[in-house]
Amino acid sequence: SSVDEMFRVVTLGGLVGFTEWTGEGVVGALWEPLSGFASPKMEQQDADDWGNEDHVRSRLSKHASLIDVRRQVLQGRFESVDRFCTDFWQNDPEIRALDAVLAPDQRSGLPSQLRRLIADWNMATDGRLVLELSYLLTVAHKR
Repeated sequence: SSVDEMFRVVTLGGLVGFTEWTGEGVVGALWEPLSGFASPKMEQQDADDWGNEDHVRSRLSKHASLIDVRRQVLQGRFESVDRFCTDFWQNDPEIRALDAVLAPDQRSGLPSQLRRLIADWNMATDGRLVLELSYLLTVAHKR
């Protein structure tokens, strides 16, 4: 597994660190409309819930003597809702893979649904987009 490989290449006492979205707030809401169209890669990510502290501790415990998991919030600032949604749709690799298999009616409806969702979570009132994005920061010490 990728966990075994990460710890294999780290020396004794070394650190393995990573971040992952928690699936709470806007990040979780963003993936809800996509779940009906999930690609196998997206479904696998849901099965490997690295944004869940209990899951992280469970998966790393056989390799690590100390596991530090911290919930953090990143305030993402973007030019506008439309610009964010366009960039997300055009550049996110999972969205690109999904877009390639969508039927034409799905391809036209889903981007507007995502725009509405992102607009609902927008904290800015001046035309920009400001989102609070929750993630876990994990640092584990190899046994």
